[in-house]
Order: sequence, then structure tokens, then C-alpha cells
Amino acid sequence: MTVLELEAAVRRMLEEAQSSSPENAMSVADLRTNLAELFEDLGELFARAPEKRDQPHWRLWVMDVDDSAPATFAVAVVHPQNVELFAGTADPSALHGLQDGGYAGPPEKLAEVLAERGATLSPVRIDTPARTAHAWTGYEP
Repeated sequence: MTVLELEAAVRRMLEEAQSSSPENAMSVADLRTNLAELFEDLGELFARAPEKRDQPHWRLWVMDVDDSAPATFAVAVVHPQNVELFAGTADPSALHGLQDGGYAGPPEKLAEVLAERGATLSPVRIDTPARTAHAWTGYEP
């Protein structure tokens, strides 16, 4: 997957996942910035604890300015060689426990846990090489 293909896939994924509330929309730029920050955080973590480099790490971002409408969310699961991205909408209260570290299970079960909490997932899921995700965000490991 190229950087341009990743950009197009993220755009499709977010279009499929957008909340009915414009205030709760997540843009491609929002996700790119959030993912870049995650890569920076992981770089710092790996500098302190190199043994964690081989484990998957994940983060959930939520756009929920309007509490009365479904929130748009995106999830990144970062593996040593690839990055998975998926998105959807859900009641904001269903997401906050997960966002604040309330889920300690395996990252591959996150989509299932979100669905159990009433989330509607975008049919577009992305699995891209880590180097492509790094290039898309401008992050240099």
C-alpha cells in the first residue's frame, strides 16, 4: 500500500463511519495527527522499554463535541510490522471507559468489544505496513 492509497482508504473509512452530527465528525487530518502523536509516544516508550517493541499497542480517539449525538471514533492497533485502522460511531458513554484505559484485553478483540457496546463499525478496515503509516504521518522512527 502506498501513502496515497492509505490516504484514500482512510478517507473512505471515515466517510463510512461519520456521525450524523457535524460537530462529531473526524477528518483525515485529525486521524493523521493523532496517529503521528501515537507514533511519537511509542517511540518514547520503546526508548525506555525496548522489550515492548514486539507487542501490539492501540489507541482509541473519539470525537464527541455533541454528547447528544453518536460520536465518531477511530482505533489504531500498532504491531511491529503493520498498523491496523478501523472506525465507527457509538454513543459517547460507551466509548469513554475504553478510551481511558478501561480495556486490557487483546487488541485484536477491540472491534468485537466495541460492537458489543453498540458501536457501528465502518466496513472499511485498513491493514498497512508500518513504514507506510509512518510516511503518511511524517513520523521518522
